[in-house]
Amino acid sequence: MSGKQKGLIVFVLIIILAAIVFVNQRMSAPDGFLSEEEVLSALSLTGPEKEIQDILQIDEQTYFVPFIANENTYGSSVFKWIGGEWEKSGEAESTGPLLVKGDARPYIVWHVDPEDDVTEWALYFIRTRNYSVSHLDNGNEQSFYSPHIQLSELIETGENNYGYAPVPVVMQKLSDVMQNTPEASEYMSLIMKLPLQWQALNGQGEVTDLEKTRGNGGGGSYNGEYVFILPGLYEEELE
Repeated sequence: MSGKQKGLIVFVLIIILAAIVFVNQRMSAPDGFLSEEEVLSALSLTGPEKEIQDILQIDEQTYFVPFIANENTYGSSVFKWIGGEWEKSGEAESTGPLLVKGDARPYIVWHVDPEDDVTEWALYFIRTRNYSVSHLDNGNEQSFYSPHIQLSELIETGENNYGYAPVPVVMQKLSDVMQNTPEASEYMSLIMKLPLQWQALNGQGEVTDLEKTRGNGGGGSYNGEYVFILPGLYEEELE
């Protein structure tokens, strides 16, 4: 092998190694996070009067930042490390819990008015009955029935009026099983794979409707791939 050929091989190897280092740097989250000023500048739902309550690291590439806007509006924001930078993936105000896609598992996050006295979340995994018929290439029909599924788990809120918790393992496993049914699609979003709803419970174990939290009207903006606003559950929906 000539010296010219060896030099070419070395050059190609250097290019490959440089590309690997570049990709790893963009994919791996840094040790630090955004400053409070950078977080505040990324929040956009309400006016400039916002106060950050905390900055919580959920996992290496996910941060949860609860904030208060206009003195009595309780908000939640989620930031993800995407494409080599921190991006706001979701922001909501005056709502119940959000579903967040973490690095290895899903989480729920929340920030509510302390006057609502929420001590637990009753998290429900609910899928309605369904019957479907598909026509095969050979002309035959194949029917599929999925029964009603209703599973609930309690999640304690802790001392603060904000926090996060992993989605219970049993619900994640049930979701994995459902992905192997004829109804499932590889293009299903996280909220379709995890059809979760919630009820807020106060210190007496009674359902509370988050009257104080949602008094200003709730809403949000979010990246559909990483953050979802979970719907509340009414008693009449339970079986």
